[in-house]
Amino acid sequence: MRSRFLAAIAAAALVVAGGFLASAPASAASACGQVLVPGSQWLGGHGVDAKSNGVDQGTGYSCAGNVQYGYGYQCVELAARLYAIKGWGRVYASGNGGAKNLPTGSTGITWHLNGSGYIPVPGDLVVYDTGTYGHVSVVDTVNTATGKVGVVQQNAVSSRADAPRATLTLSGSTLTVAGLHISSVGHSPKNPATSSSGGTASWAFQANTSNIWSPGDTGLGAAAGTSPDIASLSTGGRETAFQANTTHLWVAGAAGTGDLGLGMMAGTSPSITGLTTGGYEIAFQANTGNLWVVGAAGTRDTGLGMRAGTSPSITALPNGGYQVAFQANTSHLWFTGTAGTSNTGLGMAGSSSPAITALASGGYEAAFQANTGNLWVFGAAGTGDTGLGMRGGTSPSITAVSGGYEVAFQANTSHEWVTGTAGTSDTGLGMAANTSPDITSSGAGWSAVFQANTSHLWTLGAIGTRDTGLGMRDSTSPAIG
Repeated sequence: MRSRFLAAIAAAALVVAGGFLASAPASAASACGQVLVPGSQWLGGHGVDAKSNGVDQGTGYSCAGNVQYGYGYQCVELAARLYAIKGWGRVYASGNGGAKNLPTGSTGITWHLNGSGYIPVPGDLVVYDTGTYGHVSVVDTVNTATGKVGVVQQNAVSSRADAPRATLTLSGSTLTVAGLHISSVGHSPKNPATSSSGGTASWAFQANTSNIWSPGDTGLGAAAGTSPDIASLSTGGRETAFQANTTHLWVAGAAGTGDLGLGMMAGTSPSITGLTTGGYEIAFQANTGNLWVVGAAGTRDTGLGMRAGTSPSITALPNGGYQVAFQANTSHLWFTGTAGTSNTGLGMAGSSSPAITALASGGYEAAFQANTGNLWVFGAAGTGDTGLGMRGGTSPSITAVSGGYEVAFQANTSHEWVTGTAGTSDTGLGMAANTSPDITSSGAGWSAVFQANTSHLWTLGAIGTRDTGLGMRDSTSPAIG
């Protein structure tokens, strides 16, 4: 039986699949469903059979139609069958059904952006976002010494011959293959293989549809002019916090999705951090104008007034506590949390918000736009005026790195800049007005995200510098964590 497969296509016509041109069927096609790689010959003898798509190999057609685990035998079907049989979770492609949408539909899998610090392990899913539908392959072997990753796949051809195996290049934590862009790597928490990486990153942002994407479309609407935040959890996975279009504080992710029932001040955004003792803590400006915190470390109204139109920043401390930085209704930079409450007496620019990070050496460091328009830092690693001018209506972001910290900000030239222990540079990349970048550290260094002056989401740093092609809502900023 031959059936047109467009809803869950994985390696479509004119798409390069796994580094192999998939523009036409193989000239000497194997029979539909013929085993190309027996399960006993990969994943240490514990894989599943990788099968041929018959005369439709390398096309958008499905030789077997709709079989138990998807369309036989497209690339997604192999991944779905493997994970179902092993009990590693549901593999599902949302949207147009293409493999590139697996990170959105496969919510029980932890997704890591390519190059963000995560080293793949056998059984992981490698997602390619080239073309309309993309492609997926399954990691079989990883050799960090040689920088080679072997994968098994379905519905891929090379020189018009079946190509069920491919070899990817691993440099640091970045996977590459000729002719394709690898967007992400998915790991099942139930997969016993573990990564040797020191950290990973994923993004969250408000798309131009007003929905929160984290990293794919959650289908959850956000309030205009607000931005989400995302945090890694010590127990695995990530959690995103945002102001919903109901003005309530919502969360979505590994620790649960739902309305927390707490009203937020219009035009403000929450901040979330993963606590070292488990769970998360969120800081936000309530609809009363006061700073609130909610989460595993406690829920309360701090009684501290915030300046209208500003948002707090929260960081986890090694002892299981947290510290919050915010602009008070006096326009001064304040701190509060388990490390104490204090007024620094330093004036901040209107409509700007500070950022805070815990330092590996102890204590914390904050970055903020002063009422002079310059970027300032304050904390255990030093306090002072950097002398670098910031664009009005924007805020910096800060992350801990080896030996100190790194700050990302929009300069008064509208360019994205970084400064700190890891160096100071003008990236030359233009940013959208009234938006701010976000920065995080990972095993591969620091990575940043920002809304470009094209309204697209861009990435920068260890995660790679590129235009994701994903449109963002005006006057909103992405998060990475």
